[in-house]
Amino acid sequence: MGVPFCYTTGLFGAGHAELVVLGLPPREASAVLNGAAQRVLERGSDLAPGEQLDVAGRTVRVEELPMSGMVLLAAHDYYDRPPWEPIPASQLTWADAAGRFPEDEGHDPGRWRQPPASGWRA
Repeated sequence: MGVPFCYTTGLFGAGHAELVVLGLPPREASAVLNGAAQRVLERGSDLAPGEQLDVAGRTVRVEELPMSGMVLLAAHDYYDRPPWEPIPASQLTWADAAGRFPEDEGHDPGRWRQPPASGWRA
């Protein structure tokens, strides 16, 4: 089994990049995405690449996700866009309990390793 991932569908229609999280159990991934989406929609916050935020008990870093057509299949279908017409998307890369991100020495990936935003496809 590959690394589990979860993403939003609808933020692009609100003028924001869709959000993706990888390597967390479904309930936790949903909480992270819902918390970040709520911040975007209710507070009018645009999440920018490189930004760090605390959401749903996790510290996450926003990273631009290229090639959305290879990842956000349901979102592309929802917006009736072919895969070669990208939808802006950002990966929310999470830190472990000690605050270390995947590229940091000693990062605890838990059950699944998070691939870098530029290096994976669904």
